[in-house]
Amino acid sequence: MSDAALAYHEPDIVTILKQSSFLLVLNILGFILDHVFYCGLVGQVLIGMAWGAPGAKILPQLFQETVTQLGYLGLIMIVFEGGLAASARSLGRSVLLSISVALTGIAVPMALSFSLMGISKATRLQSFAAGAALCSTSLGTTFSLLKTTGLTSSRLGTVLTSAAMLDDVVGLALVEVISSLGTGRASLTATTVIRPVFVSLAFAIVLPVGCRLILKPVILRCSTALSQAATRSRFDSLGFSLQLRFIFSTALLLALVTSASYAGASNLFAAYLAGAMSSWVDEVSVQACTSRSDDIAHTEAEGKEGHTTITTGIGEGAITPAQAASHNPGLVDDTTQKDPTLPQQPFKSSCGLGPPPNDQAQSTTVPADLRGNLDRESRTMEMYKTYYASAVDRVLKPFFFASIGFSIPISKMFQGPVIWRGLVYAALMAIGKLCCGLWLVRFTTLSSGSPKTVPRAVASPSGPMDPKSKQKKPPLHRSLPQPRSLYPASILGCAMVARGEIGFLISALAATNGIFTSHDSTTHGEDSSDLTSGVIPDRHVGDSSVHDCWAFIARFPGKESQEAPT
Repeated sequence: MSDAALAYHEPDIVTILKQSSFLLVLNILGFILDHVFYCGLVGQVLIGMAWGAPGAKILPQLFQETVTQLGYLGLIMIVFEGGLAASARSLGRSVLLSISVALTGIAVPMALSFSLMGISKATRLQSFAAGAALCSTSLGTTFSLLKTTGLTSSRLGTVLTSAAMLDDVVGLALVEVISSLGTGRASLTATTVIRPVFVSLAFAIVLPVGCRLILKPVILRCSTALSQAATRSRFDSLGFSLQLRFIFSTALLLALVTSASYAGASNLFAAYLAGAMSSWVDEVSVQACTSRSDDIAHTEAEGKEGHTTITTGIGEGAITPAQAASHNPGLVDDTTQKDPTLPQQPFKSSCGLGPPPNDQAQSTTVPADLRGNLDRESRTMEMYKTYYASAVDRVLKPFFFASIGFSIPISKMFQGPVIWRGLVYAALMAIGKLCCGLWLVRFTTLSSGSPKTVPRAVASPSGPMDPKSKQKKPPLHRSLPQPRSLYPASILGCAMVARGEIGFLISALAATNGIFTSHDSTTHGEDSSDLTSGVIPDRHVGDSSVHDCWAFIARFPGKESQEAPT
């Protein structure tokens, strides 16, 4: 009888208080730290450390495992939201720059991690794992930055999003490679190294090509058919459209994550591709609606031009202006040309032709239901906010950061060697990530041999030429190149500095798989504590510097649009 069903028992008040206080403190502390120090996830990690096994052990072990599983769902939804916010068109224009920024953010921290082998007494494998963790970028910081500053559709936002995602994908691929080698259970074979990388490349190449060649024609036909059906039936298609997008996006997310997991690739990368593919489908459907509205407008305009009629006032028959002029020339021309004293009235017809009305909204020829579809260009994000955002932001995302805190040995983080090694790691990794901003530095070279333009004296209309204008000297020409602006480079570099969810995840996975446990050491997790103590300062410094930089730019009117290239 006990195997047939789970016996229901009402939880006691102590269990209710523990779990409710845990969830409430996660949200309250995260909200306060987000609005004061821009590092809410650090507070949630600390709450996980305090409530979980490393701290007071308030939560039972089974509940911590459940929180870990639900928290990973939150991480998948964070990455999925990033894919939905990405623009396929902007990503295609900035793909080379994004790859360059991502490679810089991977290679420089990895090289600096190997340079610290002497002071940290780490092996090559441990240095490799540390570099993989510290080459990642906080996706939460990236998306919150884009929402706060409104740079989602700009080129800077596209480059930042794609570069951060590429860094995290490479980091996760590297962890999958080295996790099997941590305790010496497997040897370094070609399959271990090549499989995660090539499967990820296959997903990144095959899916866009398939969408372009196979899915796009189907979407265009389906969008036209649905628009015509909506026009004939006159039903409110907003809620129905959101439901369809919810079903399609969720099914696509589950399919890609499942296939990537079984194929050996990162399921987070598959979640990002699912979001980007859903966003691309939305863009293609909007383009189909736009082209159909143009065809409708052109057809209606031609129809009205071919059936222009005038009212003679004598009978009910209506004739065209050409026929009226041929049968009775005075009908059209006598009142307007022979008597110049009469006011010139604009020509009016029974079908409403003539000068366009002042109200532009009345002169449009796009149907109302189709025009509503064109206004909703970000319908996938509207779907996400309607069905996913509340649960993800209030439950799943805090659970993920708290689950990271469950795996951090807090008793070892406040030792002297761990603190100073963590600060050294944080400083060097911040320098390595700041190098990513160099790709956005543009120089203006002023050649010394270029012809100098001397301003001419201009005479004013009321008097002679201004004598001061003759004495005005031409500007000096410098031969050294001068940077146009450092604000985009600063924002990109500081945003890449911030480590977050992927850094904590890689550190926890590496420690769990025994990468930071050497054969001649009996202390487990010492190097992972160094890594975690280096991730936390970078997270706080990166968040604060990004928001401070943007707040400084926002003090000058019009500066935001100049420093945020589209």
